[in-house]
Amino acid sequence: MKMDFSLELPELHIGQGWNTNFIQELEIRISPRFLAYKPNLEINIETSNYRLKTATSMAELLAVFKLRYDNFLAKSDANREIKYDVDEYDHLCDHLIIQDKTSEEIVGTYRIFCSKFITSFYSQDEFEMSEFISQDCEKIELGRACIEVHHRNGNVIDLLWKGIMNYMQRTNSRYLFGCTSVYFTEPEKALSLYRLMEQKGWISQEFNIKPTLKHNMNLESLTCNELDNSVAIKDYIPPLLKSYITAGAKIHGYPALDRELECVDFLTILDIFEMSSMFKRRYMRS
Repeated sequence: MKMDFSLELPELHIGQGWNTNFIQELEIRISPRFLAYKPNLEINIETSNYRLKTATSMAELLAVFKLRYDNFLAKSDANREIKYDVDEYDHLCDHLIIQDKTSEEIVGTYRIFCSKFITSFYSQDEFEMSEFISQDCEKIELGRACIEVHHRNGNVIDLLWKGIMNYMQRTNSRYLFGCTSVYFTEPEKALSLYRLMEQKGWISQEFNIKPTLKHNMNLESLTCNELDNSVAIKDYIPPLLKSYITAGAKIHGYPALDRELECVDFLTILDIFEMSSMFKRRYMRS
């Protein structure tokens, strides 16, 4: 069925019996932002079971927004009728997607911003990072990473990294950065985890990065026992963050509090000149 793009949004009132999920889908479809959407780069990589590409169609974008909702919001907002996770940045960036070649369903996604195509980043809302942003080189921000639970395997993760490295090489980018989420909000836990990471040598103060006032947890004013719960707290380190560290990334400054997604975000930066040789051999073309 063809969509009538002459339909005016002000006429769509929730109280008239419309399903709110359908309303938001309709709004996304006819939004001028998404009508003009096309990726900045097109990537296609295939394995025997999966296909990695950049999203190019409205159907793919809607599947991405639905997958993100299921991963980030469904548990904490189960009564919400609108089942999409979409924000004001989604029309500006590229969306890496992974499709199951048997079902054709989108089972993984990663949002990519590149300084070659944009001038501001999602992370700047949570972190003061002007010194880093002013570096005279291309940078890539990653965000909203999620994989459908039944497809969280090494093949999918490897394929995502191959797509990211392909994007870095094609844009001649030096830095890869983004917010890595840990799903608790207690300041004491955040400080204990920060101290554990500091002991491991994962923390960097380069670029003077710190949380913005809105997202600051004031961890420097807290006191807690010296890592007496280090065995338990290390279990909070997510696989994604471990993957970044293995690649050679550093965590920059104290974490920020994300109240909307009920998590703590660590700003992670990977300098391609500091990337581990193992990671380069595995994921980057010579």
